[in-house]
Amino acid sequence: MKGLANINPDYIDKWDMTDWKTQASFILKILHSAVESKWQHRINTSKSPDQLCNIVLQQLFFASEFGIFLWATGVSHQTIDACHHCGLSPCYQSVLDSVKSLGDGCMDIVRSITDGPHIFSYDNVNMSTSNFIEQRGSHTLSKVTSGTLGIVYKIPNAHLEDVLLAPILARMRDASLHGLRFERIAEFCPLRVSTTEEASIHGNLLYHDEIYLNLLRKTSENISLYAIRLIFQIGIGLFHLCLNLCWALLSIYHGTTEQKGSLQYFFALLGKSRLSGEKPDYHTLLAAFMQILDGLTLNGLQTLCEHEGSTLASFLNSNPSPMDLLQKAMDILYEFATPLPQHFPAETIDEDDGIQELTMAIRDGDFGRIKDILPQLAMTFRAASGNNYCTEILHLIINLKYVWTPVFV
Repeated sequence: MKGLANINPDYIDKWDMTDWKTQASFILKILHSAVESKWQHRINTSKSPDQLCNIVLQQLFFASEFGIFLWATGVSHQTIDACHHCGLSPCYQSVLDSVKSLGDGCMDIVRSITDGPHIFSYDNVNMSTSNFIEQRGSHTLSKVTSGTLGIVYKIPNAHLEDVLLAPILARMRDASLHGLRFERIAEFCPLRVSTTEEASIHGNLLYHDEIYLNLLRKTSENISLYAIRLIFQIGIGLFHLCLNLCWALLSIYHGTTEQKGSLQYFFALLGKSRLSGEKPDYHTLLAAFMQILDGLTLNGLQTLCEHEGSTLASFLNSNPSPMDLLQKAMDILYEFATPLPQHFPAETIDEDDGIQELTMAIRDGDFGRIKDILPQLAMTFRAASGNNYCTEILHLIINLKYVWTPVFV
């Protein structure tokens, strides 16, 4: 490496702390000469300076990466300069130059990805800009900068002819239905954070222009400026779908502690005291839903065993076969998870099962299962007055069935 300007994403990926003889043979010879003379090298048979030279060399090579680590973890300007005087890190300005060089290299990678088929997603981000967080009062406005963070995903095994816009527009009135294919998408590249907020239609349009025209430097040769809105085939954020689905179920089935079978009733039984708000913590709420579903399922299995004149323990000790377990699951669905006229608890177990199916399908990367429950999800959001998500899911269903070409899907 000739200098800090040569630090780029490729250098970081290939950086290795073991093969010093190949990466820095000249510096290694200088260190050996400084530590041990030729005469000492001839007579010294019990000790070797290799370990000491490797430690010094590692410190020299590690300094630039360690400086970036200090900056990324929020270490102050003064501390980085103090580490620089101790020989542990470059100075603060050199670290900033390295970060900028890395960022420019990452943007070059993103530009090459966006020349082909890709997925573009983004969401709002809030960054604290106060150096005195402990001095914020309970009624003091926090010093926060709001913006948008975008991520570009590279689509594996896709070609430009697979994502042509003209066939998609031509299929607007084609009612043929084709199957779905799904592949995991592992490679992704975050973009630079923008201070443009995407909380409105105008903000979304400005962010699209900023990313593709300014940051990614696309021109009329790459994309049609007249079709810059049409090139976006809208999908749905699966995490936000799960998040808002949990909140929607909470708003529908919350009830009161006195209503046996309501969510609030089960929250009281489980000792959940922080789930009564309009939008509680997602992970805590999802865990509570899964506990309720497991309890209701186990109670349903116990009730079926009692109706058959046996007990749950005897059924488990009988070593049931997979077919026996499947039949019990079908009986539980029919007896306890089928909507009935009363509001609780039949629909509660049915909807909790829906959120479990959605989260497990996302975890397994099975988009076909997600596609199968999209109509039920749309109806659930409509019942919870979640009109935006209901409309978005309906548009996604129409695109999957009629608009998008089979290869694009």
